[in-house]
Amino acid sequence: MHAQRDTSKGSAAMGGAGAGLTYYVMPANFYVSGALAAMVFSLDDALGNTVYSSNTGLGVQGIIGKEWLLAPEWGMGFAVEGTFASMRDKNDPSVYWDGAAVSLLFSSTFN
Repeated sequence: MHAQRDTSKGSAAMGGAGAGLTYYVMPANFYVSGALAAMVFSLDDALGNTVYSSNTGLGVQGIIGKEWLLAPEWGMGFAVEGTFASMRDKNDPSVYWDGAAVSLLFSSTFN
């Protein structure tokens, strides 16, 4: 008899670090932003044991947003963000982990 792993609960995480640029269209306070990043992925079971993990892969992020001036130095607004990544499995390089996320963001800018 062997212990069976509980895979009904757990957590997945995708994160990374990279460099990006943002361009503001003035005076409309509309902006677009993009980034390239080194990304990783992990999947943990209910006990916190790592079930799957990836090697470092490539990810891209894009943001489109609009801010409104509240004061001469403060702006607040909303944006839509999309993040996409692809990484090879750490134990089986023939397996790829692809991740995608779309988010609605609140923004606040101080100049």
